[in-house]
Amino acid sequence: MPIGPVEVMVLTFTDAAGPAQIAGELEKLVDGGKIAVIDAVIVTRGADGTVEAHDLEEDEVPGFERIAPDPRDLLSDSDAEIVGEALEPGSVALVLAIEHRWAFGFYEKLREAGGEIALHVQIDHEDAVAALVD
Repeated sequence: MPIGPVEVMVLTFTDAAGPAQIAGELEKLVDGGKIAVIDAVIVTRGADGTVEAHDLEEDEVPGFERIAPDPRDLLSDSDAEIVGEALEPGSVALVLAIEHRWAFGFYEKLREAGGEIALHVQIDHEDAVAALVD
């Protein structure tokens, strides 16, 4: 099964309503063929420090069944625990495993040429803006 590069993203929010607010933008990326959502987990850390995690449900992100019609179990309980321990008390994280479909053709050619992605680093938005402005 051909697949493009896969990345795990941890999006943090100060309240449980945050993930629902980005649903429309996620849907645009999926509909545009730029990404596919492979798996999604909600992780919360209560004010008392208690960590809970569960698969993302339709009522938490409206339209999620269209965004990820066939989710896989790529993210593990230990992944959720690591995220939960890093969260600030009273916050929530949406953990997404996404396939970068926009890069599929490039990725296939890279593998055909005997190449591989040896390092993939993302630069924080604020750092990138600061570097570009200077």
